[in-house]
Amino acid sequence: MQQRPPPPMLAQRVFQIFFVYYFAAAVVWLALGALPAIARAYPGLHERLHRWGFQARAEQIWAMGDDSYSTKELALEAGRRTSFVFHNEESGTRHNLSIYRDLAAAQPIYRGAAVDAPGQAVYSFTAPAAGSYYFRCDFHPEVTGTVTVYARGAAPGTGRWPLLAGLARGIAEASHEIVPWPQIVVQYAISALSRGLAVFLVWLRGEHRAARFLAIGLVGTAAVFNLQPHSNFEILPGMLTHVQELFLIDGLWHMPFHGLSGIFYIYAMLVFPDGKFVPRLGNRGGFRWPLQVVFLLGLAYLGFWSGLLSDGEPQGLVIFFGLIIPAAGIISQTIRFRRATRPAERQQSRVLLGALTLALAAGILYAGSNLLVDRLGARLPDARVADLKGIVFVVFPVLMAGIPLVLLVVLLR
Repeated sequence: MQQRPPPPMLAQRVFQIFFVYYFAAAVVWLALGALPAIARAYPGLHERLHRWGFQARAEQIWAMGDDSYSTKELALEAGRRTSFVFHNEESGTRHNLSIYRDLAAAQPIYRGAAVDAPGQAVYSFTAPAAGSYYFRCDFHPEVTGTVTVYARGAAPGTGRWPLLAGLARGIAEASHEIVPWPQIVVQYAISALSRGLAVFLVWLRGEHRAARFLAIGLVGTAAVFNLQPHSNFEILPGMLTHVQELFLIDGLWHMPFHGLSGIFYIYAMLVFPDGKFVPRLGNRGGFRWPLQVVFLLGLAYLGFWSGLLSDGEPQGLVIFFGLIIPAAGIISQTIRFRRATRPAERQQSRVLLGALTLALAAGILYAGSNLLVDRLGARLPDARVADLKGIVFVVFPVLMAGIPLVLLVVLLR
C-alpha cells in the first residue's frame, strides 16, 4: 500500500501546483495587456484589428458608475438595421446615447431615449452611409466615442470565430488610450524582474516559508503594480457579458493578484528570514491559538487592503513598497535584532534594517515631492505639472524595485 507523503512534502507539492497556475495567470495578464500598446505602435495592425472585430459589434452597452461607457467605438454596416440594448447603472444619473455627424453635434443621425438608473432601453435604427461619425451622451457631452460605418461587404470580420473577433475589437479599442511608453518600459521591466526573482526563489528555496511568501508576493505585484495591463478591462468585455466580466476578470483574475500580493508580502516581512512570525504571541495558555488566528487574520486584512492601494498607479506602488512594507519589516527586524543571540543574526537584521530604512525614507521623500508638485501646480502650467509628476512616477518605482533584491540576497545567505 502506497504511503501518503509527509505533511512538509505534501505542502511543498500543493504550493508548487498553486505557484505554476498563479505564475501562468500573471504572465497571461501582462502579455494580454501589452497588446494594445503594440497595436498603437503599428497603425496598419490597429486598422486590421478593427476590421477583424467588425462582427463583434456591441449588442450591449453599459453606462458605468464613473461617467463612462463600456465601449468607445461602434462598428456598423451601411443601410443595415441595427439594434442594441443600452443599460444605465449609474444611480441617480440620466444617460442616453446619440449619434451625430461630428463632435459639434449639430447634425443628429440618431437620438437614443433617455434612461434613468437603474434601467435599460433598446435602441434600433438604420445605419447611415459609410463614413466616420461620433456618439455621445446628451446629458454628459464629455462622454463620447466614435462610430465607423462600413460599406456593405467592406468589413469581412471573423464570423466563424466570434471570440477572436471580440478580442480583436477589444484590443483595437483599448489601443486608443495607452500608458506613456517610458512608463510601460519601466513597469514591464520591474514586472519581469519580480517574476524572475520569484522563480529563482522557488527553485533555490522552495521549501522555505519566507521564500514561498515572498515569491507569491513578487508574482502578484508584477501583475498589478503595472498600469498598462489594466487595459484588459477594455479588451475582454468584447468577448464576455457584463456579469462575466465582473466575475471572471475582476473577481477571479485581477482582485486575487491585489489581495494575495499584499497579504503574502506582509507575511514575508514578518517571517523573514527564518520562517517564524515576529512578533510572537508567546504562551497565553488556552488563548494562544485563538490569538494567533486573530493575529494572522488581522495581518491578512491589512495586507489585502495594502494590495488594493494602487490598482496599478505608481503612487500606490510607492505607498506599498515605500511606507507599508518597510514599516512592517522595520518592526519585525527591530524585534529580531533585540532578541538575537549570535553576531551573524544581528548583522543580518542590521543589513535589512538599513535597506528598509532607506526605502522608508524614499517613500517619505516621494510623498513630500508629490505634495510640492501639487503646491507648485497653482503657479505652473498644467502640462509642466504633469511632466514633473511623470518624472516622479517613473523614478520612484525603479528605486522601490531594490527592496526584493535585498530580501533575496539576505535570504540566500
